Amino acid sequence: MAGRYELGPVIGRGGTADVHRARDLRLRREVAVKRFTGGVTGPDRHRQDTELTTLARLRHPGLIELFDAGNDDGRAYLVMQLVAGPALSERLQAGPLPEQAVAGLGAELADTLGYVHSNGVTHRDVKPANVLLGEDDRPMLGDFGIARLIDTTRVTAAGYLVGTAAYMSPEQVRGAPVGPATDVYALGLVLLECVTGRREYPGALMESLTARLHRPPDVPPGLAHGLTPLLTRMTATDPTERPTAADVAAALRSPGGGT
Repeated sequence: MAGRYELGPVIGRGGTADVHRARDLRLRREVAVKRFTGGVTGPDRHRQDTELTTLARLRHPGLIELFDAGNDDGRAYLVMQLVAGPALSERLQAGPLPEQAVAGLGAELADTLGYVHSNGVTHRDVKPANVLLGEDDRPMLGDFGIARLIDTTRVTAAGYLVGTAAYMSPEQVRGAPVGPATDVYALGLVLLECVTGRREYPGALMESLTARLHRPPDVPPGLAHGLTPLLTRMTATDPTERPTAADVAAALRSPGGGT
């Protein structure tokens, strides 16, 4: 690839992209290369380049670093930091996490989102598959909106959700502008899934999308670390009623939790 990246085995596979372990021959380091089935052209290409410039400046321990992007034989690709651990989505296949672990995970991810938001960036695609667990199970967030420009297919042929739509906020469903509060809502659904072991809004596309417009998430009562009131506020229908990511991190680390 571009005479620089030597592809190794596939370490992840989705409906529209494969992730390879690879070798950066120029810098002599191991990386992860995500290859999509299509490329980006026209206005989307300009938008991609703009977002890449912004994302390349972000540096945080909780972010999977984006090194490079391009097209090879008509296939768009991203070159990222290689994280050895599994995705949170894989971890959740074994069942829910202890509430203390959820609080710790949430604080780390909220810290990362707070940094991202302070730099004027909205992630727009917070979901378990985009959270990789690194050393000591530290969560690392990747796949920003730049991947959304390439990975435009969000639904299977049968019309079922393939990830992103399951964590969309009400304002996204309505086609309204998005912002930091959108990420907080998605994080709330991710943490709720960690607690319950199931997606809050499963099912066919329209069924899932409209469900969140008619009922709030079913947050279990009496969760430890103040998770019940915090998750309720994070997933409020009105984005102005949600806490900031920084507030979420502070609440989860406070003695009283999210109360």
